[in-house]
Amino acid sequence: MFPVCGDLRLLEEISIPSAGKENVMVVMLSKTYDASIAAGAPEDKARAAAEEPAGYESRFANIETDLAALKWMLRVVIAGVPLPVVKAKG
Repeated sequence: MFPVCGDLRLLEEISIPSAGKENVMVVMLSKTYDASIAAGAPEDKARAAAEEPAGYESRFANIETDLAALKWMLRVVIAGVPLPVVKAKG
C-alpha cells in the first residue's frame, strides 16, 4: 500500500517550491493508522489522524536539536567565565 520505514509510512511526495524546500514528504504513524482502520474509521480520516502526531514528532525533534545547541553554548560560556578570573589572580 504505502512504503514503510519503521513506524512511519511515507504517504506521498509533494512539491512545494514556496516553502524553500524542493520536496516535502508527508509521513504518518503506521500503528495509529492501522488502529484507526481496525476500529472502522474511513481511510481519509484514519490517514489524517495518523499524520497529525507525526507532524508534532518532527517539531519535537527540531526543539531537541535547538536545545542541544543551547546546552553546548551554555557549557562554553560557563567554562569561559572563570578563565579571566584565574588569569587576573595569577
